[in-house]
Amino acid sequence: MNHLHTVVMIIITVIVGVIGFFGCAQEAPVPPPAPVPGPAPAPTPSPTPPAPSPAPAPAPAPTRPTPLVEKEDQLPPVVENIEIKYDDGTSDASWALGMRGKGHVVHFSPPVLPFRIDAIKICGSLYGTGYEEMLAEIEVWDENFNVLYNCEKPHSTFSQEPDWVTIDTPGVIVGGDFYIFVFTNSLKEGGLKVHYDSSVANTHSEVTLERKITDWYLTTPKEEVNWMIRVVQGSVLPSTLTVKPMVEELAMEIHQNAVSMVLAKAKADNYYKYGIYAARVLAVKHPEMYLKADDLFLKTIQTNTGFKKSYEIEDVHSGYLTGKEMAGPSFSFDYVDFAKYAIIESVKLYPEHYPVLPYMDRRLLSVASTLKSVGDRITQLEKAEQYYFALKEKGTTVDRLYLVYCDNENSYLYHQGELIHSKDLQKVDKIDGNPILIFNEQSVWYPLMGRDDTSKDATLSQIVESYATGVVVPNLSDFEAQVAERFGEVTQLEGLAQDVAIAAAARSWDCERLKNRPFRPIWEKFTDILWPARESTVRELIKDANYLSPIVAYLCAIGEEHDGEAKIDAICDEYLKHAATPGWDMAHGHLWMCTIMEYTVEDSHYTHGGHCVVQAANIQACLDLSDIDNYRIQAKVFELQSSAHDHVYIPEYDVIVDNGRLNRTPRVYHKSVLCTRNGVTFLQHRSKWASLFPMERYCGTLSPLEAVEILKYLKSVHNDDLRGTTFGPKTTSFEALMEELEAQQGHWKPLELP
Repeated sequence: MNHLHTVVMIIITVIVGVIGFFGCAQEAPVPPPAPVPGPAPAPTPSPTPPAPSPAPAPAPAPTRPTPLVEKEDQLPPVVENIEIKYDDGTSDASWALGMRGKGHVVHFSPPVLPFRIDAIKICGSLYGTGYEEMLAEIEVWDENFNVLYNCEKPHSTFSQEPDWVTIDTPGVIVGGDFYIFVFTNSLKEGGLKVHYDSSVANTHSEVTLERKITDWYLTTPKEEVNWMIRVVQGSVLPSTLTVKPMVEELAMEIHQNAVSMVLAKAKADNYYKYGIYAARVLAVKHPEMYLKADDLFLKTIQTNTGFKKSYEIEDVHSGYLTGKEMAGPSFSFDYVDFAKYAIIESVKLYPEHYPVLPYMDRRLLSVASTLKSVGDRITQLEKAEQYYFALKEKGTTVDRLYLVYCDNENSYLYHQGELIHSKDLQKVDKIDGNPILIFNEQSVWYPLMGRDDTSKDATLSQIVESYATGVVVPNLSDFEAQVAERFGEVTQLEGLAQDVAIAAAARSWDCERLKNRPFRPIWEKFTDILWPARESTVRELIKDANYLSPIVAYLCAIGEEHDGEAKIDAICDEYLKHAATPGWDMAHGHLWMCTIMEYTVEDSHYTHGGHCVVQAANIQACLDLSDIDNYRIQAKVFELQSSAHDHVYIPEYDVIVDNGRLNRTPRVYHKSVLCTRNGVTFLQHRSKWASLFPMERYCGTLSPLEAVEILKYLKSVHNDDLRGTTFGPKTTSFEALMEELEAQQGHWKPLELP
């Protein structure tokens, strides 16, 4: 082995021409992969908390971009291009991996931070037959193995002879080490081989099993295999080295990376799939689920007493909305003055400068929110939906009602052969715009998402024939064009999955205090799976929904302007500016009745609604995307008949955030991992959660032993009097909680969504 090459080869070059490929040697024999059917889960980090210690263990540094050099005399040399590689450009052999999540991984340590991944280069070659329809998956993982970006490339992108293929990426920003994962899906009969170089000892290349890095299993010694996978940062202008990027630019990058992450995880993790429906973005395969969810919510407030008054109350802090003294008539659309609404475009739902995608951030927010928005602001589609249900309340059947949505956001209601423009609810003869989505609760025509039910719905077919133009998809940004098809794929629903999507879109877990409970039949279909933990399931879904929000991305970008605890202050200040009622120092409120439904971060901005459960999920999504380690906790003291309270504990700064604020209460600030309650009923860390009330019915995706380690760590920080909750209901000792959880590990199974 040439000792001149023992130094890690990170090449920083000023690109004048094209970096060439130096040629590949003859390939080694391709080992046959073991065929095990079924998709593999996306890589996720272990939820093991930091080791217990008297003080909170420092969390890993956030992997969002670190502050850039600001003083001119500190500037690094100006470069136009940076390529990181750990090979000499000459192939010594190759391996084809596939099935069982077997793949190739390279661990990269960028020479400058932040580093922007503008392209990934892979040296590969094809073999055998049958690869023409195969797809290789390429992912960017951060240092904690979270998926930052995912894309697919046909095997046909490569050739029979070994050569470099460059895959452009949308400028993925990393603030530390990262990984490139290549999963070729190759078979014994044919597929894609990734080449390797043996000129230096391997210190960066790994293999995976079930899409997770594992012990080396190839017959070629590990030290001889440097996968020929490289990353490239494109042109870096001197100005970007002297000042921090504009918050808006960084926010958009964070937003796009988060969308890519959700789509990648949704392929194998159904919590993220249903999180997309909880976000209520229009870019889903089954938008009719939103109408079905809203239909059940409306039946709830139309068949239970007291909701007329709930609708009329504008103060989200009214004690009546706790639901303890509901009385009087139920809700009816007879009480709605449609003329009061101020029509706005979707982008106006967000503050100026927030990173809003032209189409993928269009939403049909819950009718629970649109009926009580701040300032009566509403989009045309949301007003059309309300009028749809108003006519349905009067007796019009679903097969005579269709929503028609255009690329310019003009929205219409097709009612028994007539068109009604939602802007003023007047009948019109023609449509202004290009219809791109036509639907009701039963049928959908949506070319962008690959839906066409016209063959089974004659009325829908007639509407499409009469009003569709040559433009059937909206204008998309370059990024949106890349991900549109993936939205359709991961939001496909069959069978019981549709029921979960309805519950997710409603964010309702069936309030037991109601006499009439329209959501109960939905949840009862999952008696053995979800019924005991339906509230906790909704908690997780609204957090996952928030990853898709421009609001959360902007909060992350704001945080990057600051260091230390000031980062949390800045995030909370920006959040409260829009989500809190003016004059309040926290975000908290109800629209209808406490626990009848939950909210996403969009709803909280739009209505100032959302109690502690919602506010914790809103802030936690931001902390997760900022790679700030955190624990979401709900606790209660049954003996005092207190309500439960959700909050987020951040060990890196030893602070608590609850109701959107950094809690500086003297007994809490830097002194406790809890607020005022200590009977733990819910726990969440790194996308795994557990319902602990009662502890004898423990369930979730966090194993009991993982919960034991986390709870021991949390108790060790300030020696808080953490307790369990048991039948009675009542709290019990920490020791009894530990004993119960350890006993349950043997028969525990993760709660998976169908």
